Amino acid sequence: MISLALGALMVALIPLLKWYVEPRVLKIPLAPTLQQSFAAGLNVKHLDVQAGVADPTQAVKTSNLDSQDDYRVDLNKSTDEVIVFDHDLKVSNRDGHVVTFGRERFALDRRTGEFVHGPQYDETINDVAAVPNGTQHEGLIVKFPFGTEQQDYPLWVAAIGKSLPAKFVATDSVQGLDVYKFELTVPETEVGDPVELPALWAGEGAQGESLRLQMHYSNTITYWVEPATGVIVNGQQQRRQVLEDSSGAEKIVAFDGRMAFTDEQVTASLDRAKESRGQVLLITTILPIIVAVLGVLFLGLAIFLLLRANRGEANRGTTRETADA
Repeated sequence: MISLALGALMVALIPLLKWYVEPRVLKIPLAPTLQQSFAAGLNVKHLDVQAGVADPTQAVKTSNLDSQDDYRVDLNKSTDEVIVFDHDLKVSNRDGHVVTFGRERFALDRRTGEFVHGPQYDETINDVAAVPNGTQHEGLIVKFPFGTEQQDYPLWVAAIGKSLPAKFVATDSVQGLDVYKFELTVPETEVGDPVELPALWAGEGAQGESLRLQMHYSNTITYWVEPATGVIVNGQQQRRQVLEDSSGAEKIVAFDGRMAFTDEQVTASLDRAKESRGQVLLITTILPIIVAVLGVLFLGLAIFLLLRANRGEANRGTTRETADA
């Protein structure tokens, strides 16, 4: 019976959509174009090395800063399952002086967004080759998973070279779009090796004298994530970096302020999330519901036709028995 066969086919399609179609469609796209994200900070206190070399009294200043993340896809190293990025982060002031610069290369699982490792990907952290069973990327970086849930997720923090949990805080909305809010706290952490810096940058000593100082980093990072796609639609950091001497005395403020997505970046992220959300919901929700409803209808029709056929046969049998009598 055709209706029974169609009903059985619809029922069989439901797990096929989940376990076959979904993993092959819902992936980070392979695109040769440069992906960028932009943030800005107002009245951020920071160390300006370039200015400090010219005039020690100007080493620490308060400025408006711009931050730019560039993600370039290496199509030659990427595969159907893995995408490889070269990532540059640059924070600069309005004088064009670089305040922070970082460079890394990593590979991600296109389905989960998690880091994957292998010598074929040439993974680096600040231009230093990642070490197996040592310092490697871990957790998430570019986006949250498709179907983000109200739970904690490990996020990579490049400044300290490891991942920390981004805790689910609340549901929220960004320009009318429902999102999940996550917050990650980086406790004060020593980063890098001690450095020798001019004592005058700390407002003490004389020309030619130096201080041996250790960088300490802390941060509170907040992300607003569209849950169906895992796209980060808004973000901010409340970051603090100070240089301390061996006694723990704070000598130089290297960075102290808030950096947040620009309005243009929020709009671009929202557009990307909305565009992807339709496809994600079609695959994960709409098609399974349609297929399930059609399956129930076809099976119901098959049962109805079968019962009607049996009833008709029974009636014909009764009629024959009456005629024979």
